[in-house]
Formats: sequence, C-alpha cells, structure tokens
Amino acid sequence: MKNNNLLLLFCLLLTYVGFAQDYDFVVSQDGAWTWYNDERAAFKNDRLYTSYVKRNGKVALSVNNIKTGATIGSETILSTWTQKDDHNNAAILLRQDEKIMAFYSPHIREKENYYRTSLVNHPSKQSDWSNQISQITTNDSDNKGATYNNAFQLSAENGKIYNFMRTNNFNPNWKEYTANGTPLRNGKDIILFKNGNGSVRPYVKYTSNAINRIDFFFTDGHPRNANNSLYHCYYQTNSNGNQGSIYQTDGTFIATLQSVINGTPIDVSKVNKLYTFGSDGTNARAWTHSINYDTNGRPVVTYSKQININSITYHYARWTGSQWNNYFVSDAGKGLYNGEDDYTGIITSNPYNTNEIFMSSNRNPITGIENNRYEIYSATTVNGGNSWNWTAITTNSTKDNLRPFIPKGITNTNDRVALWFYGDYITYENYNTKIVGEFINRNNTNPPSTTITYGVDINTASSATQNGYKKLMATIGSTAIDDGVNFTLFGNTTDSRNRSGAPNNLLSDFAFNNPEINDGMIGVSVSGLPEGSYKINSYHFDQNYPVTVSVTIKEQGGAPIKTVTVSSASPSEFEITAQAGKVYEIIAKEDNISNRTRFNGLSLTKINPVPPSNSPIAKIDIDTDLKNTKPGYTSLIGTPNNSTIINGASYQLFGFSNQPSTTTGGGQILNDFAANTGSVAATPAIGVRIKNLEAGTYTVKSWHYDAAVSSSNVKIQIRDAGFGNPLTTLKTGISLGSTSATTYQITIEAGKDYDLIIRSDQGTESRLNGLELTSSTTSKVTPIKTTFFDDIRIHPNPFTDKVIIQLNPKVIYQKAILFDVMGRKVIEKSIDNKSNRLELNTRTAPGTYLLAVYEKSGTTITKTIIKQ
Repeated sequence: MKNNNLLLLFCLLLTYVGFAQDYDFVVSQDGAWTWYNDERAAFKNDRLYTSYVKRNGKVALSVNNIKTGATIGSETILSTWTQKDDHNNAAILLRQDEKIMAFYSPHIREKENYYRTSLVNHPSKQSDWSNQISQITTNDSDNKGATYNNAFQLSAENGKIYNFMRTNNFNPNWKEYTANGTPLRNGKDIILFKNGNGSVRPYVKYTSNAINRIDFFFTDGHPRNANNSLYHCYYQTNSNGNQGSIYQTDGTFIATLQSVINGTPIDVSKVNKLYTFGSDGTNARAWTHSINYDTNGRPVVTYSKQININSITYHYARWTGSQWNNYFVSDAGKGLYNGEDDYTGIITSNPYNTNEIFMSSNRNPITGIENNRYEIYSATTVNGGNSWNWTAITTNSTKDNLRPFIPKGITNTNDRVALWFYGDYITYENYNTKIVGEFINRNNTNPPSTTITYGVDINTASSATQNGYKKLMATIGSTAIDDGVNFTLFGNTTDSRNRSGAPNNLLSDFAFNNPEINDGMIGVSVSGLPEGSYKINSYHFDQNYPVTVSVTIKEQGGAPIKTVTVSSASPSEFEITAQAGKVYEIIAKEDNISNRTRFNGLSLTKINPVPPSNSPIAKIDIDTDLKNTKPGYTSLIGTPNNSTIINGASYQLFGFSNQPSTTTGGGQILNDFAANTGSVAATPAIGVRIKNLEAGTYTVKSWHYDAAVSSSNVKIQIRDAGFGNPLTTLKTGISLGSTSATTYQITIEAGKDYDLIIRSDQGTESRLNGLELTSSTTSKVTPIKTTFFDDIRIHPNPFTDKVIIQLNPKVIYQKAILFDVMGRKVIEKSIDNKSNRLELNTRTAPGTYLLAVYEKSGTTITKTIIKQ
C-alpha cells in the first residue's frame, strides 16, 4: 500500500482520542487459546459453544446466545486436571445425532487424551456433560503425550469421527470413533505425516466439509528449527462410502488411508508444496495459520513468514483449480515474545467469504505505524489477493487483541462473529486474558451521539431517550426536530412498548402494529434535510419477538429507492444523496401476515465527502428513468437543469433538448443518454456544471454513444462556469459510434465552478451517456516534525465557510496549510506575525480536514477541523 506521510499523520490524529471497547460481548472473562485446536468454537441452534484455557489451568467451555451475545447457563469445566497452557483448549464436535463432543489434552505431558460427550442436545451447564473419558496415546520418540485436537465427522462414512492430534513420534496422528462417539481404536496412534524421528514435528491446520473430505495444510516442522516450506493435500472418502485415500491438491493419488494404517506414513517431502522455502529470495520460514474452502470448495490458506522476531509478514494463498497463487497481505508486526519468535497475533480467512481476512498485528496496515498494542483488522480483496481494502476492528486498545477466529455454520449473516482474546499475554503459560466476540456484519447496536448527524428515538410516554437522539412520541402524526430537520411518524401504529433489558434506550422502546392490520406499516418522514450524502440506519427490534421486517426508503410520492429486510438488533442501512426541498420516507412493513412491525428509531450520518484516492469520487449514469441505472452509479435523468450531489459536489445538466433518448448495442450505461441535435443550435452542446468540487486534478471518463448517429463526432471542452468564458478543448474527434469511454483530465481551482461541455464537431448531434471522476492529484509531502500542544486556538470548529486561527504572540510562524484526508493541499496562506489572528475562507465540501501551522523553528502544529 502507498505510504503518504501526511495521511499517516492525519490517521494518527484521528486516533489520538480514546474509544470505547471494540467488542460486542464477552464469552468468558478468563481464557486463551492456541490456533491449532479446532473447532475451538462451534455454532448450533442459535447457540455458540466456545472452549478456552483458564488462568487456573482448567479447560473450560461457555455457551452464548448468538443473537445477543448473552451467556446461556453456566461455564462448564471440561478437564479434571490443570495445566496453565494455551495449547490445551478443546476441539468441539457437533455430532450429527445432535450431541456434542469436546476433545482436549495437556501439552506434552501424560500419554492420554480426553473427551466428554453432552448428555443432552443443548448443554448449558456442568451436569449436561458426561464424565471425562481418557484414552491411551503413544509417543515412541520421547514418551510424551498428546497435543492439539481437531475433530471431524464424515456423513459419507456413516458418521465416522476422526480426531487428529500430535502424539506418536511427535508427528500428526489420529484416532477414530463411531457415529455415536465409541472409540474404534484405543492405544497405539497412527502416524499420518512423518518428518524425521520426532525432533522435527509438522504443524497442521485442518478443515473439512463434514461430508467426505478433510484437508491438511502443514509445515516441515516448527519454524525455529526447520526451514519450512508449506504443503497441502486432502483425504477423500471413496464413492462407495468406504474409507478412502489421500490426494495432492490437484487430485493426484498419494496413498490409501489403509496403507497408512498398515504402517506406511506419508513422507512430508512427497507432498506438493504451495510455498517453497527460499523461493522469495529470503530465509523466511513459514508457519500455518488457517485453511478454509472458497465458494467453489477449493482451499484458501493464510500463513506467516518470519526472518526474525522483528521481521514477520502475513500471506494468503488460494488454489485456482490448477495452481496455487500466493499473495502478500501485510506486515505482521513484531513477534509476541522472545523464545517463540514466530508467535504472532495470527491471520485467518473468513470461512463465509474467503476474500476477507482477519488479523492481529501491532503494526497498523492502514497507516504503517507500529504501536505497543496488537489490534484486530479485517481486509477484503476483489482481485483474488493482489490488493486489500482495510478496516480497523479495534483501535486504541489498552491491552492486546490476539488470535482471531471465525466460527463456521452460522446461517444468518447478521449473527456471524469474530472471536479473539483480549488482555495481557506474556507467554503461552502466563496470560491474563478474556475471550470476546464482535458481530462482523452488524453495526454497533448502541450508536453513540458522536456518530450521527440527526436522529430520533421513538418513545413511549415513560421511556428514556437514547443519547444524541431527539424524542419522537410513538403516536401517528408526532413530530420531532433535530437541528432543523423534521421527523414525522405516520402509518398504522396501534401501540407502543418499552422492554427492559434491551441493548440500549434506542432499542428498548418502539411503535408497533398487530398482524391483523392489512399490509400494516409504520413510517418516518424526513424533511428539511440539507443537500449531501447520508447513511441512514433505521432500527426495528423487539427482543421478545425477533421477527423480520421489510424496510423501504423512497422520496415522498415517488418510487422506492431501495428495500431491505432486517431482524433482531441490526439496523436497516441505506445511502442517499439528498436534494434540497425533497421529503424522504423510511417505511417498515410486516414481512408476512404473522409478523408484527416495529420501529425503534432512526439515525442519519453525513458521509465523509472524500473517498479513497484510487476509486471514483463520482459515477453518474444519464437515464431516461430510474430503472435503467447501472449498479454503483448515481442516476441523473437526462433533461435540462436536473442535478445531483455526490460527495458534496454538484453536477447539473444544461443546454440541450428536453427529453433523454435511448439507443441499442451498448452496455447498461450506454443504453440511454442526454441528446442535442442540429435543430437546437448551430453547434449543439450538452453541458455539465460542476460546483463545489475540491481543488485538485481529476481524471474524467465520459461516454458518448448512439448507434443511430454513429457517423457523428463530438469534442469535449471546459471553461469557468458561465457563458461567454473562453473554452479549453480537452478532446476532439470522439465518434458517437464508439462504446469506449473517453479519458481526459481537468484541474479544479479552489473556490471555482466549471462547465464541462460536450459539443458537436460537425453541427449535427452531441450525446452524453455518463461520466466518472477520479482524483488523480498526487500529494508530495515532506515529513514534518509534529507536536500535539496548544499554541493555537481554532474557532469555530466545526465551521461553515470561515475558520479563525488564534496564534501565540510569543511564536514566529511561517504559513498555514489546510489538507483534505487524502493529503491534498486545499488552501495555503502565509502568516503575518504582526497579527495574532489568521482567517481561512474556503468553499470546500463538508468533511474532515487537517490544519497544519508551520513555525519558523521547524515545528509544525497540527489540528483536526471539521467543515459542516
């Protein structure tokens, strides 16, 4: 990722203040785990079962409600023995007969493995589990026992259970059980993969489709004493349901499992590599972290590579069907502690979407800044792993966040969670941590007042109002005003309720209607909304009746813009570009006749007008009607004087015929267009007036296509807004028969508006199908010494058009520069030290900016300011 010193500084400033806890619920106040026991958390019937190792050395298990995160029942202690060691957490197996098994063992200790089986289908307390059962294990190399457990059940083999461990010879071994958990073999363990005599031990990550396949992703050994390459192969049941064979990733036969049982383990070196030690030109030794299947059932893995404790990186590899493709993901930061130099926070893929990863690092992948604490980050890729878009899951933590894990099998996307442990982790035998969970597809159910621009909380007469929201009484026709924006409740409301124990005041109370109302609905209208882009969240939650509600946003009197369905505490989410004078309606309806419609409240958040520099800031599709809009584009009906606001800038059409037209033979954006013909003017033109676009250089792509007039050409010109100004020609000779975009650049000066003109070359026709604008300004910023002290005062902040800087009379200053969030210079002004006051006037779009005040001494004072 590109490093921009000012952008890094700006990100540092934005994270300078403290934040609330960055997780939604606590699984256990006391627990840790290693990443080689799976499934360490498993989901069944809205319950999440999670295992961990407590500070007192006991292996334990907790149950949580997946809808709310609340604890169900009481903690179960699995182990009768104690060993404070994070290697010992249990592998949880959800059996096909509805019972649950938990397999666990102490780290390199007695020659025994242990398990318990639930006595009921939904265990929630100690008495719901059987007594601890022990099994003899073997280790021919040094008489030490089992470590790690990974249990899977294959339905194609009549439910046979496989539990893979490290036992005999310190190599990967396994035990087998019938579908009801009866051991098929007790005593000698079978070596699956072998490398050496026990001094080098392969480390394996496993996954399974629970039907007929188990995958193995492994190393030569521990990276501190092996030059690790990485290997993959898989076991597959025979088509007749009998015990099968092991195959290379590409399906090449390696060996039958029976030959392994007969005493011929698979030599690690005979398995194909997905990463070869030294192939990157370094001595980096790899270590396995996760393996999951993509939507095609192909393996996707994550791993680390370590040169030394200060040089560790995270990587991602996927099988394409014919080869492994490996990609760098990020710096892993520093190893956790000396002695285990390869220990990191780990990286894992999301089993529901292997184009997403979660990782822990003390180096921020967004800013490049290394801190003392390990945070959780997620990233997504749209190109198979070539590049990643990052999100910080935790920020400004006072303790470490380590070893994220995504439990599988959760069908409701809003209930899917990331788990990790949080606290003080000194070594694998010395920790004081807790297991926490974060819903990865939900917004925060307790939005603080600082995250919204406008909001209303629908209340009963006696209920409390959520901080930052205005009270809106739950009766038809009730109104509330938040900073000049009007909210009105309408629809078929019959009553209201206030539930105790809800996540927050916003969700505790609601207006509702009963199912006997035909097509029952509740809506909130929003009027007086200033022009701009907004994210809208509406809440429709009742903890006593967790049903699905259909939510629609529309202009009053217009067609629906978007409809979504929501349930539980997660909000509906919409993004709109509001136009002045428009009234918007958010309408909730019962999803079916048996449901009850709820409406708790509504929030609007102004969207930061500055998007990432490598993506378009505006994408406009000229339409004949809203139905023809290309996905991801803003529709603009192709008639004169229509306008739209995107990221704070306005785009208005002018100067052509009154009706848009359609054509054939192109893609969706080419199907319709604004048109001008020779009967309108001698040189027919289509204009786009661009107002309030931030200063900088922009790359523009525009389309000019009409199959009916393919012999005509147009040219593209630009001028300061207003007729009579000189025109600069940007492109000429553009054929209206071409379906390709025309690309050119425009330069925007601060405080100026522009007309982009598409003019006929031959006095006949001009056409505009759509356009895109992408910022192409490259910021070249010299690293600056930065201090956070109060030598200056800023007011007002937030500001509208003018911001005043009160200077310290004892300091000599040089200049002040206002930067946007991409590090682009917006305004630069010299400072006259005869005055202690400096004014900056700007017509830039609303958003967050960085003000840098440069002193003669070389020090630079930086402050974050916000324009409304």
